[in-house]
Amino acid sequence: MGETVLVFPAGMPEGLEYRDRARARGLRVVGASSVEADPAEGSYEAWERLPYVNDPGFDDVRRKAMSVVKKRTGQHEDTIRELSVAQGRGLVVGEALSQFSGVLTSVPQYHGEASELDRR
Repeated sequence: MGETVLVFPAGMPEGLEYRDRARARGLRVVGASSVEADPAEGSYEAWERLPYVNDPGFDDVRRKAMSVVKKRTGQHEDTIRELSVAQGRGLVVGEALSQFSGVLTSVPQYHGEASELDRR
């Protein structure tokens, strides 16, 4: 699977324009919104619901690993990935976090080098 980008807020005109540019570059595009029933949801390959930007927990949610467990087509992906913010690109879905276990059980464990974890 190639690079994946997350567009947030996905339903705004700028988000829709960015989605189109990203697709033209061959990127997989995941839409996200804080709106409960965003009409743009159907125009993205995958969708995530995020809290409002001014919610106290937004920064924590943005930095947490994400698992894309449901796609509109193809097989389910069960890898855990980190979200990051890239200047001029918005939220980016990162590489798989393969050195963690138990992330979805609320008891995550890291099995890699400490220096690698600090880099994140």
